[in-house]
Amino acid sequence: MEVLEETIRYLSRTGRTVIVSDGKYSYTIASKTKKGPTLIKVTTDGGDVSEDNAIDLLAFSKLGIMTMIVAESNGGEKLEDDTVYRRDGISMINPKTLGNIAEGRMPKLFKERGMIKAKVNGRVLRRMRQEHSLSLGDLAEALSVGRRTIYEYEKGGMEAASEHALALAELFGEEVLEDVDLTPRDPGASINKRITKLRAGDVVVNAHLLASAHARFAEFSNLRLLDYDVREEAVKISEILDIGYAVVDDGKIEVIRPSQAARN
Repeated sequence: MEVLEETIRYLSRTGRTVIVSDGKYSYTIASKTKKGPTLIKVTTDGGDVSEDNAIDLLAFSKLGIMTMIVAESNGGEKLEDDTVYRRDGISMINPKTLGNIAEGRMPKLFKERGMIKAKVNGRVLRRMRQEHSLSLGDLAEALSVGRRTIYEYEKGGMEAASEHALALAELFGEEVLEDVDLTPRDPGASINKRITKLRAGDVVVNAHLLASAHARFAEFSNLRLLDYDVREEAVKISEILDIGYAVVDDGKIEVIRPSQAARN
C-alpha cells in the first residue's frame, strides 16, 4: 500500500484521471499522463509480477499504450532513481521516476546485464566537446577513460557506464545523453502464443487472450478491447485508454468507441 500511495501521489501532480484496481488484474492503475494513456502494475518487488501479468502488459503496449511496472525493488535489489530496469521486456521503475516521467522528464539511465549505463548522443557530444575546445584526449583524461572510448561514444558504438554518463551530463548538460526507450520488448513468442480466433457470425478476429485484465481479449489491428461480459470497469478503462471496446452478443460484434460511451 505504501508503494501504491506514493505512486498515486506522484501521478496526481499531473491532474490526470487515475483508476485503481483491487489488485487482481495485470495492471493496478490506468492513467493519462503527458506521455499518453498508461497502464501501471504497482508492486513492492518487481520480481513478484507474474508472467501472465507481464504478457498482458506486452499485449496492451501493442495497442499504443505505455505500460510499465512501478516497484521499490527487484528481487530484493532497490531500484535507483531515474533508472529503468526490465522485467520480461516491461520497463520497471520506482515511484519517483514515474513522477518525473509523468511531468515530462525522461530517465537517461538503464540497467542491463547487471550494469547501469546510458546511451550517449554522439552528435551532441562531438559538438559540445568542440565548442569547449577539448580534444578527444582531453575529454578522455577528464573521464579517466581511453581516447578510443570517447571516439566510440561520439560514433554511437558504445554505451557509457553510469559514472561516465553522469560526468558527461555534468560537463555538457543532460542533452548529451539519450532518453531511455520505455517501449516494451517481447523477449520471445510470449504474445503470439496467446493469439486466438474470436468468431461471431461471419466475423473472425485474431485477438490476444488476456489472462488477468478487465477485458478478456485485446485486438491489435483495430485498437479495441473485446469482452463477452463488458463490466463497468472495462468501459472506464476503455475511455481512459481511448480505445474502443466490443460487445459480443448473439453471434454479432458491436464495436463501441469511447466517445459513444460518453454520450450514452
